[in-house]
Order: sequence, then C-alpha cells, then structure tokens
Amino acid sequence: MPNLPEDREPLAGDGILEASEPFSVSNEFTSMRVRKVRLKNGERLELVNPRTGVHALLDPMQLEIIALQQPDTFTRLLERTFAEPKDG
Repeated sequence: MPNLPEDREPLAGDGILEASEPFSVSNEFTSMRVRKVRLKNGERLELVNPRTGVHALLDPMQLEIIALQQPDTFTRLLERTFAEPKDG
C-alpha cells in the first residue's frame, strides 16, 4: 500500500465528522499517527500506520480494556503476531 500523506483526508466510509490535528508516536520499529475523531455515534481514537495504511478506530470502552491489560498480555500478542507464517 502507498504511504499516506501526513494530513490525509478521512478514509471513505469512516463517517468522520470532525478530527483533531494528528500526531506521531514512533520508535526504531514502527511509527503510528494518532488523532481524535468525532463520528455520528461518539468520539474515537484513530490509529494509522502511514507506511502500510493499516488503521483502526477505537472507542473509549476499547481503550479502557487496553489500559487494563498487564504488560505480559502485549508480550504474548506480539509473540503470536510475529511468529505466525505469512500467507503468500
């Protein structure tokens, strides 16, 4: 997928009515662009990987569930994600 411009328009079908200025969170492995968006049914946090175009919209309940996790939950998730063979 092509790189997305820093100020990209909302993805078609997202239903985004309003959006804050994006900011980036990066390390030596990846970079994610984050912004708060308002949809018809409430606010979400939009996460976008500018390199791949992969994105997610997370509501407050989903964010709370993430915040409640112990660090080892993420360690196991990363181990599974990168250990699985890729189709193709």
